[in-house]
Amino acid sequence: VADHVAAVWQADAAARESGETTRSIAVLVRTWRQLPRIEAALRARNVPIEIVGVGGLLLEPEVVDVVATLRVLSDPTRGDALMRLLTGARWRIGPRDLAALGRWARQLVRTPAGGAPGNADSATISEPEPDDVDERSIIDALDDTPPRDWLSPDGFVRFARLSGELRALRARLGQPLPDLVADVIRTVGLDVEVLARGGIAGAG
Repeated sequence: VADHVAAVWQADAAARESGETTRSIAVLVRTWRQLPRIEAALRARNVPIEIVGVGGLLLEPEVVDVVATLRVLSDPTRGDALMRLLTGARWRIGPRDLAALGRWARQLVRTPAGGAPGNADSATISEPEPDDVDERSIIDALDDTPPRDWLSPDGFVRFARLSGELRALRARLGQPLPDLVADVIRTVGLDVEVLARGGIAGAG
């Protein structure tokens, strides 16, 4: 499919450059699960595409990142959305720093109300079970960035920057949703990323 579409696109290159009307192609799929492979194959051949339909829109990498950010902002239990951000192309947090964040989350769970992490009385506070350290504690742990000596230098900087961005965006949760989405896009630089692709900025 991708080879055929690319051949048509390349054959019409001269016509496009001269401003003539060129052909368009639609690829129809039975289920949305088929889209990622087709999309990847077309992008690998430098064919600009637009996925039509809400389901397809939610598969776009930029939209996935926006939705993940909104989930982290509005729902403290969405540790899965936070992991999407942490391990994505922008922040690239490695396994060692992710493990440190998990340890820090467990430390926060052990800390009594009003106490400081690391100063808990081991005689009165029991080690939490793994299930006690839920997704919410991971988001809380990022908000209260782990100590510098727990992390790699790059990891500490990235955690601190992401925590600051989320804190600033969270303060704007009261505004209308379209304005909040626009703030998220500007804050995480997705508008610049889409424009950098060239040729498909409008579709992005």
